[in-house]
Amino acid sequence: MLTQRESSGLQYYYKLFKYYYETSPVNFSSITGMCHLEIPRLKGNWLTGCYSQVRGSGFLGTLLEASKIASNHPSGACYFWVGTEQALLVTKPQHVKQLLFYNDAHLSRASGLTESLARVFGKNIFFSTGDLWRNKRVLWKPWLYTDKALRQLAPIMGSVCEKHLQTLASNGETGIDLDHFFTTFTLDVVGSCLLANDSMSDSANELSRLLTNALQKATDPQVASINKILRLGKPFYQKPLGYDAIAKEIRELFRKNILKPHRARLEETHCLLKAIRDIHKETSDEDPLQDEDYLSDAIFLAFAGHATTAMTFQFAVKLLAQHPEVSEKLHRELFEQLNEKVFTIENINEVEYLDCVINETLRLCPPVPIMSRGVDNALTLLDLPDSANRTEYETACKQSLDISRIHVAKNTTVIVSPYLMHRSPDLYPDPKQFNPDRFRSNSFPGHNYMPFGYGPRNCLGQKFALQELKLLLATLYYHYRIEIPDNDMTIDLKEVVLAPKAKTQAKFIRREETPKKALENASPRTRRMF
Repeated sequence: MLTQRESSGLQYYYKLFKYYYETSPVNFSSITGMCHLEIPRLKGNWLTGCYSQVRGSGFLGTLLEASKIASNHPSGACYFWVGTEQALLVTKPQHVKQLLFYNDAHLSRASGLTESLARVFGKNIFFSTGDLWRNKRVLWKPWLYTDKALRQLAPIMGSVCEKHLQTLASNGETGIDLDHFFTTFTLDVVGSCLLANDSMSDSANELSRLLTNALQKATDPQVASINKILRLGKPFYQKPLGYDAIAKEIRELFRKNILKPHRARLEETHCLLKAIRDIHKETSDEDPLQDEDYLSDAIFLAFAGHATTAMTFQFAVKLLAQHPEVSEKLHRELFEQLNEKVFTIENINEVEYLDCVINETLRLCPPVPIMSRGVDNALTLLDLPDSANRTEYETACKQSLDISRIHVAKNTTVIVSPYLMHRSPDLYPDPKQFNPDRFRSNSFPGHNYMPFGYGPRNCLGQKFALQELKLLLATLYYHYRIEIPDNDMTIDLKEVVLAPKAKTQAKFIRREETPKKALENASPRTRRMF
């Protein structure tokens, strides 16, 4: 706070007004008793966010600036601005565990960003809350999460792999755009699993364009600022700018080009589209093609099932190209364990080092670097030992113990960042080093390693994504050596997904020799690993 002696006259009142303007949500919370502790903050305001403090560095720059402030404060927390919405960043592992696991009943996905995304995607399982979310999750689980469902989907994924390997056979050595290759592949996998071997290739480019445009609208700070001003005029202005038109366009494309042509086949096939239809039959009497919730679930499955996985494929290939000794080790283990075997998911699951490579890729580059939660009821985060269970935590909350605590007010948006957690030297030795072997000898608690989220609202499609990653990476690194001449590892946030900043061209060189012969020409460092 400023004192009268620091300035005088109009300058004093200007600075005083500026201070309260930039920090108004925190001050308001203090006045009303909603937030008691002096948690540090990255300055900003309700209209332009933190733009003036981290100009040009993007959201990841903002997140890193906030994490620096949090790491130098006993609370391990910091207020910062996500677009034009102020949020509380939580970085301590024990606080993350208490928040996402012990207090899950007090949380929702309600926040400015999720409200914007919900305008585009509708009331699907991701944006649902309460009993609607619980019922949908129970109904979806047998179709996406069980071993039986994944075994039924594995042959479909395998046929998509074979189709895209033909592209590599003809153009691989001249150079392949990784972003285009993996985005098309993941859209084909989702389309094939949605429609049982009828892929979405014909509509893939248009759908990808519309989904990207929708996300840009929903996450653009300038659009958010305009909508925030427009909301001041309620009830005269009800609709946020720019969402409804693009949402309608996406629904029409999905209805006409993807759902309607394959409607007759739903009764005779095992596919996710049939699952969505059957789930909505239990809650609605509408024609599925006219049911907005049915369309919302199908559209969001198409987006969530391809965008995050496509980026993880890119990061895996780029990291392995940057570390050829790891790439050769992966090829050798694949060759030894899969040689003369059929490439089934059961056989691929036996290759432990493949799991390690995927886990380490997801650690360094979690596809969704932040998770936001709305706090429906005030809660407390305590500095208890990481091993404290739910009963010990709830008992400590009721007692007047001399324990540092954070009081999180109702209606606060709380941010947890897997990206920051996974790069913490307190949790991972040498955290910036790509070292798959760390997952061979160690297991990490769920609240320390959470590329698919943590707690009851973790990603329902994580097993689907992991199976897809294993099938294609095993096929690629069994048959090919992948080289990237210009391997720029700079990362960026594209809408809500972590992605390479630059386009990447890769050469896929067909292997004609056995691993033992290949090792004769390898570097001494590579030979020592075997």
